[in-house]
Amino acid sequence: MKQAAKKAGVAPSTVRHFIRAEVIAGNQIELPSGRKMRSVDKQSLTEIAILAKGCVTLDQAAKQLVLPKARIRDLIADGILKPLVSRMHGNAAAWLIPKQQVQALVFAGTETMHSPPTINVRYILKYWHLRDGEFIALVRALLANQLKPVGKPDESVPLGNIQLDEQQTWQWLAEMRYADGASISVDQAAKRLGLKQQVVYDLVRLRLLTTIQDHLPGRRVTQASLDNFQATYMSLAEYAKSVNRAPRWLLQTLPVQPVSGPLIDGSRQYFFRRSDLYGELSGNGASLIAPSSPNEME
Repeated sequence: MKQAAKKAGVAPSTVRHFIRAEVIAGNQIELPSGRKMRSVDKQSLTEIAILAKGCVTLDQAAKQLVLPKARIRDLIADGILKPLVSRMHGNAAAWLIPKQQVQALVFAGTETMHSPPTINVRYILKYWHLRDGEFIALVRALLANQLKPVGKPDESVPLGNIQLDEQQTWQWLAEMRYADGASISVDQAAKRLGLKQQVVYDLVRLRLLTTIQDHLPGRRVTQASLDNFQATYMSLAEYAKSVNRAPRWLLQTLPVQPVSGPLIDGSRQYFFRRSDLYGELSGNGASLIAPSSPNEME
């Protein structure tokens, strides 16, 4: 096996780990003295050389992808990179990762109509304080084309250096964390509700929208709180749109009272309980009367 390694131009340990990984066939015999001798077929020499030439070490992969070695290990642990020889299996002296797999993490840019503020992956790793699993999620989002590198289509950029739309990437991260149960800021809650920020701050002040204080600064909104608010309350504007009526006309004719609004508590918008709008109206047999003149629709 030592001779095979020398002729193939690789370390004996590389040949040994190729055999363990069943990439090449190996033989073992026991001598009369009790020593064990490993050997490989001469025909495997070319295959060994080609395999070794088609791979890079972990250090080389880190340099080519412009990433810390710890992040390359994360990619290996998750199966995005699958080494032929790995220290994780069999205590190999070195890692051997197929170049083709490393090349799959080199991306072409995508041209955009405008030039958004961009940020590269190395900056994200250094300053965004990603949580466990979020780096892998980011890579998988890139591979699935959910996030697109910003740049020229004819330029190939390694993973660590690719430029991403900063706002889009931050929104993607916030969405992922929110779906995973993380809280969001009041401003982010306003975007989800399609309301102005000050309106939502009024809802928080009036305790119609419940907030919490976690390890992040400011009052925070959970998904459960947002779902509960949307299931319980409805703005006058939203209700008016659903029944194709003017908000002012509805406010004057509805037989139920809003729970919040300019003339009630000084807040900017009127809100009703959904149960009042739909439950009592249907229970009492009340119906909305279409306005008799266009002025009533104002």
